Amino acid sequence: MSHYFKLLALEVRRFRYVLVGMMFYTLIVEGLAVAWEIRNFANRYGIREGTREPGVLPNTISFADIIGNAQQGFALAIFIPVAALIAYVLIIWYRDWFGRHPFAYRQLMIPGGRIPLYFAKLTALFIFVFSLLAWQLAAMAILKLEYAIMTPELLKQPSRFTDAMYASEIFKLLLPLHFSQFLINYGLGLLGVLIVFAGILLERSYRIRGDRYGGALLGAQHYAAGSCFNDHRTSFVPVGNDSHLFDDFRIGGRRSDMAELKADHPQNIRVKRMGRFRYVWVGALALFSIAALGVYYGYASDERLPSFHLETVKGDPTIGAAIVLDGSYVGRKGNRPMKVDAEGNRYTDANRVGRLFILPFSKTYSASTEALIKAHRGFMRGKEYGVLEQTDELLLYVEVVPKQGVAKVKLSVLNKKTEKSTDYVWDAGPWKPRENVGLADLQIEGDRAHFMLERYNTTQSNRQSDPQLFHYTFDLAAGKLIGSREIKLPIKAGFNVSVNGDRGD
Repeated sequence: MSHYFKLLALEVRRFRYVLVGMMFYTLIVEGLAVAWEIRNFANRYGIREGTREPGVLPNTISFADIIGNAQQGFALAIFIPVAALIAYVLIIWYRDWFGRHPFAYRQLMIPGGRIPLYFAKLTALFIFVFSLLAWQLAAMAILKLEYAIMTPELLKQPSRFTDAMYASEIFKLLLPLHFSQFLINYGLGLLGVLIVFAGILLERSYRIRGDRYGGALLGAQHYAAGSCFNDHRTSFVPVGNDSHLFDDFRIGGRRSDMAELKADHPQNIRVKRMGRFRYVWVGALALFSIAALGVYYGYASDERLPSFHLETVKGDPTIGAAIVLDGSYVGRKGNRPMKVDAEGNRYTDANRVGRLFILPFSKTYSASTEALIKAHRGFMRGKEYGVLEQTDELLLYVEVVPKQGVAKVKLSVLNKKTEKSTDYVWDAGPWKPRENVGLADLQIEGDRAHFMLERYNTTQSNRQSDPQLFHYTFDLAAGKLIGSREIKLPIKAGFNVSVNGDRGD
């Protein structure tokens, strides 16, 4: 492990100035973008020039709005460091093979195996990535202070830190509010880096021509930034049975003279003193990343969920106390199933750890649907996007799916007593491009099931055409469709359709 930490400290020290430069570049560009947006918004109402019309109340703007409007500036600030880190995945290996005396040979001859070298480079890359992410969070706090100083009081509007992070499409990818999504994103990134590392090592070992892209990029980087990455005063020099890091030997320069090294006693004392601080950069960056990301996800996981309760305004309070509402609260991290009564509300996933790992695509169900899943797990498997209806004996599920340009209606009927289900499928006409087809309603009347199909088109400008409604009648006893008709109603586009009360043919 000592070799691993020494190699890790070496890799971090070799990149530290580039990393600090990227941090300051990001802060400066983002600060300019925020200042530009604040200035433009204030100039709309002539507040800074004193030309605001009397009696006109200007709109307000929050810090989250500023971040959302300045996405181009943030993209410029983030793209350069991201591109540099992607290029460094190749440079971190290939730079050690260039020079009169390739440094890679010294690294590969270190006692104790070569796997510490591999993991040291991999760990260093992710320390750089997480350090930049942590710096971005710190920069957002600085930018919020800039917003508070530069924005006139008349235009200020409060907003939460996570609202600002969620306002940027870039941050949704780099710093998602869901910690599980964060793990997925950077887990895929880790997989990509491992694949590139494997290709580099195969190319270096066997000169595989399939890695030409690595050689081409390396050549460009070597001539453009060779002096930055190859002129290091760091080397591994074997002394006795161990290897130590020294800072007084130039890679690619003349060879070190071991006899002169041993005779230079003051220099050895200096090296030992420096060895005590070789891990400062690694420890500082690691602690900074853990602290910043930990605070961010600890805060983002707790969205300050609102509280609700039922209150009897008029009438008998005992009647209101018996009422329980079952629904969902729609927040930035998806739907939160909840129940509300006179005493308050209860979130079904209210524990802090549970909210932390909620995926943006995680499914939440109402209490009635969860009861059906528990009672009829086999039948309910895979039934997510249709409509459910039930009686004491039957459970029906209907959904519409496209298949080769045709709208297919799928009806599944479950006998609750026998747990046997029957599926029926029939065509419901063509499914044209830019057409939306969905179920508007499903109801059971005796031995017949009635469901309504809604169709409407969407133009390129996202305007909806007038909907078409089709009423289908299915005989549950005979197991066949016995009627279908179009319902002509004076309904304008944009109106929702619901069916209540009577239904007839």
